[in-house]
Amino acid sequence: MKRLVFAALVLAGWCGAAQAMPVLVREPVVCDVTPRGFSVAWVTDKAAEPSLTVYDAQGADVTGLFTQTAFPGLSGSEAMGWARSAGMMKARVEGLAPNTVYSFKCKTVFGSETLVWPEGAPVTVRTAGSAEVQDAALAPGANDLFHFQVFRPDMSTPARGSLVLCQAPGAAHPVTAYVGDGSAGDGAEPGYVVLDLNNLYSAATGKTLWLDAGLVLTLRALRGNGAMGDELLHYRKLDPQSHTAALSTPKKGFFADLNCDGAVNLLDAALYTGGWGESQGDARYNPDYDMNGDHVVNQADNGVFTPQYGRSEPFQ
Repeated sequence: MKRLVFAALVLAGWCGAAQAMPVLVREPVVCDVTPRGFSVAWVTDKAAEPSLTVYDAQGADVTGLFTQTAFPGLSGSEAMGWARSAGMMKARVEGLAPNTVYSFKCKTVFGSETLVWPEGAPVTVRTAGSAEVQDAALAPGANDLFHFQVFRPDMSTPARGSLVLCQAPGAAHPVTAYVGDGSAGDGAEPGYVVLDLNNLYSAATGKTLWLDAGLVLTLRALRGNGAMGDELLHYRKLDPQSHTAALSTPKKGFFADLNCDGAVNLLDAALYTGGWGESQGDARYNPDYDMNGDHVVNQADNGVFTPQYGRSEPFQ
């Protein structure tokens, strides 16, 4: 009997160890690709440590030749802890050659367990070609910084450690930043993330992507492994260049034109119905879909959205 009990305990311990392996909640995304480096972001179900194995075009492991940073942009153990506890993994490699093909695999380390992705061939990425200054009167990117707010489902507590992916039309890869990246002191800022659009490079030319007023940005707020809410999707328009070094805030379009494409149509209806029934405090609540601002997306919002259906710019 004692042997059976001992065997059961051993089996239970083995099962527990097997369950300790991290699980991907969101597959890795290549981001922040510049002439000298790239980042990869992904989400796991538990706190872990991210890293990358890097290969050259011939498949040789060249990881040790370059500088690598986990949770790049976050400084201090507290800030990194926000991202780590949310399972919001991100690793960056610097010191690469411009316009050069590399490949990588992601490693997620949790205690003695290591999850490697992908299991097969590594993922290929090409570094950007060259950077260009969009405004000679300013330092590169000085007028291409904008900030955005990300909260937990209560819409008042900053979702610190969350990651925002920002994509623009024509860009090869999104740019990203953590909520809490660059914040002062204990990170008591109201949920701000600061994104540098100067690190958007053209998919066609590999050079800096030139941005025009009215350009629509797609923002995905990755709030980690569920502890801070589900992933949220937002669309915002760029303001005209301010020709100052001040941070800008991208604007929402016409309230019913959720994807900012200049028309209220089926695309907007699909976004709206996808968030219907959610209220402030729910993991999937998106305030963009709350037409009347009463903190719940319900029948009352239908009465606001439906009369706008079929309209197009210019909205009066």
